[in-house]
Amino acid sequence: MSDTDVAEGPLPVGIATSTGPVALVGQARILPGKEAEFERLVRSILPKIRQEDGNVHYTVNRSHEDASTYLIYEEWENGASVVKHVQQPFMAEYFGQVPGLVAPGADAPGWSSPL
Repeated sequence: MSDTDVAEGPLPVGIATSTGPVALVGQARILPGKEAEFERLVRSILPKIRQEDGNVHYTVNRSHEDASTYLIYEEWENGASVVKHVQQPFMAEYFGQVPGLVAPGADAPGWSSPL
């Protein structure tokens, strides 16, 4: 399977072209002292994401075991919704800021199709 380039990098073609629901489960480890900045950034875009056409669910949770670890879950009606989402101007700003907040070696997101 090849990838298609979108705002945040390669998006699997099978996800981008899916006509059914798609979901992402991700984990981000934030650099020490950058947690508040990351949370402000995420809180600034959550309402916009949740209002997007095709968004079923989007949540970001902070781990109780490691306060620098955040768990991300998002679900979309279809791949076209995800492609449109990552191309939003506010997401381009988010993707531009995140690299300075995320610790090296962060887990790559895992795309899936809900049952």
